[in-house]
Amino acid sequence: MEEINNDNLKQLELTSDVYRAIIDALSANAIFSVTDAKGDIVYANEKFVEISSIHSRNSLGRTTAF
Repeated sequence: MEEINNDNLKQLELTSDVYRAIIDALSANAIFSVTDAKGDIVYANEKFVEISSIHSRNSLGRTTAF
C-alpha cells in the first residue's frame, strides 16, 4: 500500500479541483447524466433536468431508458 504524504495529498487536491472544473464546464455547456453499472441515474445536471422534464430527485435511481 502506498504511503500517504504531502505529494499524494497535493495530487488528490489537484485531481479533485480538476474534477470540479470538468463538472462545472459540462454543466454550463452540455446536457448530461451519470449512471451506475446498471444504467440507473446517479447524477443529472440542471440542463438534463430541464430537458427531461423530470425533477432531479425523481430522476435519481431511474434508468436512462425513461
